[in-house]
Amino acid sequence: MSYKSPVAVKSITEMSVDELASVFESSPYPDSVAGIIEGMNSDFLASVFNSSKLSPAKAALIFNSSYLSISKIVSILNNPNLSVAKAYSILSNANLSADRTQSILYNMPFNSRLVDILTYGAGDLTVSSNTSISGVNRYRTLTVGSGVTLTITGQPGCLIVKTLNNSGTIAKSATGGAGGTPGEAGVGAGGAGGGGLIILADSFVNSGVISADVGNGRNGIDAVAYAKGGTGGSGVFFVVGTDVAGRGGDGGNCSGTSYNPGNVNGGGGGGFGATYVGGSGGGSSYISFSNYTSLATRILQSIIDWFIVNVLGKTPSSTQAIPNVYGSGGGGLSILF
Repeated sequence: MSYKSPVAVKSITEMSVDELASVFESSPYPDSVAGIIEGMNSDFLASVFNSSKLSPAKAALIFNSSYLSISKIVSILNNPNLSVAKAYSILSNANLSADRTQSILYNMPFNSRLVDILTYGAGDLTVSSNTSISGVNRYRTLTVGSGVTLTITGQPGCLIVKTLNNSGTIAKSATGGAGGTPGEAGVGAGGAGGGGLIILADSFVNSGVISADVGNGRNGIDAVAYAKGGTGGSGVFFVVGTDVAGRGGDGGNCSGTSYNPGNVNGGGGGGFGATYVGGSGGGSSYISFSNYTSLATRILQSIIDWFIVNVLGKTPSSTQAIPNVYGSGGGGLSILF
């Protein structure tokens, strides 16, 4: 009768990082792996998931398991032992569902690691002459030189940046509520409201100017008809508690009495006499939050959703749009002659 020596088997605690990564990679049971690692040290696990022996596809399957808590996944992703490149490759893998990806990123603390993930693979932009970009833009490094202007057009306007250095001017174009129509075509429309601009950055050095100015009203011309100016378009505001936007000033007219009042964030239009008055400034639409943390969370989650859809190419079952906030338009001029 022959005797065969027993084969030595290492326990998980005895395995090296690469050895355990190889075991995870070869396992056909991601749920079992997820259950095992739930109670393991996150520093060690981050190194295991960073190993080249564990593919992003298999890591994504493990992350997708309901046997692994979101908090454990966050602790792994947030650990410096896992590179940002590997974290991104796991999050972008098709084996990790869109809804699970959203839950993970929603629960990441707002810190350098999260911004690193949100801007991973983005390019750099150095603005050395007047430049315009539109909508939502993502950069690793954005530098605006002295004496030049970077204009963000379109709504919503948003910059997602790892490092932002501004020595010049970052200006949001006047894409807010429309200016009120003039009393007669070509006479004098009110100025458009200022557009909203959201900036998310990890490092932000600003020695220049950041502005979201309103548009100028148009000058009147000679005319022979009479009509009232139109009301400016309403703005959209995110506010906390009972905060409200300030009112624009009243428009003047030659009778010396104000018949063209300003409204929330929009000034009234100029007018001719007590009958042919300028339009009122635009009104407002408010979205209220109980505190500033809630407001910040809403904005951050909308940026995360934009990133999941537009960068990772996944579609969660529900998403929040980046806030389309902007100022109210000014009232239109009445006829002048």
